[in-house]
Amino acid sequence: YKKKRKDAFFYFWKEELPLIMYKRRKEMLLSFLALFMGVLIGAFSQQQENDFTNFILGERYMQVTKSNIAKGDPMAIYKSSDSTPMFTAIATNKIRVSFLAFIAGIFLSVGSIYILFSNGVMLGVFQYFFFQEGLLKVSALSIWLHGTLEISAIVIAGGAGIILGNSILFPGTYKRSQSLRMAGNDAVKVILGLIPVFLVAAFIESFLTRLTEMPVYFNLSIILLSAAFIIWYFIIYPYIIHVKRSKNN
Repeated sequence: YKKKRKDAFFYFWKEELPLIMYKRRKEMLLSFLALFMGVLIGAFSQQQENDFTNFILGERYMQVTKSNIAKGDPMAIYKSSDSTPMFTAIATNKIRVSFLAFIAGIFLSVGSIYILFSNGVMLGVFQYFFFQEGLLKVSALSIWLHGTLEISAIVIAGGAGIILGNSILFPGTYKRSQSLRMAGNDAVKVILGLIPVFLVAAFIESFLTRLTEMPVYFNLSIILLSAAFIIWYFIIYPYIIHVKRSKNN
């Protein structure tokens, strides 16, 4: 029984999840485009109206951020809490956001697309604000330290939500209940597969992002390794497994 469970565990990560990612690649692309459009509109809106940050990110948050910039430590907000409780809070919040992006898909995909778009707007506004302050490099090196995994996982979670919504909108030859059941099975597995990604992102944000005095290559190495992992495991590897399966069938 234990061997069976162990085999199932390894099979999930080695083949089952990658094959789902390949099969559902169109939903994942739509999810990415929804967030990317939000980023563009957020950046454009901030360019047109400097106070747009207050509306999107909140006046209190912006007051603290501007105060930190004035003190010469723009990323000080990541040092404001102890690492361990911060990790727990961040990990819980990230999993909550991903679950929300997923479950909102039941509203015919519109819910997931809205959450992705709104997160994209916030990201675009935030990054453009730092660009306006002449701190794009500093902010990007800190934010994308954990953001590479975090944003990628939110996109994939949103894709899982779109899988749900599209199964109702486009059931094909199946009854809608059957289509939803099959899509739900795939979508839940995608969400389960994201939990380790969110935990690592939370760890980086809690323990490493606060190390703002570290050399640039330290941040760049983590960012590039994170991006390489996401691209390999969720995009390239699924295609390889799909081709391998196709040849064996």
